[in-house]
Amino acid sequence: MGILCLDIISVVIMIDGTKPMMSDKEIDIIDNLIEELKPRTVLEWGSGNSTIYFPKRNCIEKWLSVEHNGHYVEYLKDKILDKVTLL
Repeated sequence: MGILCLDIISVVIMIDGTKPMMSDKEIDIIDNLIEELKPRTVLEWGSGNSTIYFPKRNCIEKWLSVEHNGHYVEYLKDKILDKVTLL
């Protein structure tokens, strides 16, 4: 059982899609960490498309995402899985 903590910097422009707004290499690194560590709980600092994309992994039971920007919260609230909590 592990907890994975992600620190993702907010970007002002949001792209409607399922791919996180980060480089392919960054996505691969996080995907590999999730595959290797198989965390059941993840704490994400800064929400966005990553909040839609990464929690789809089967090993993750709970995804907590801390977000201060109300625009991101509005953007995400109808796109996230039940196991995601926006804080």
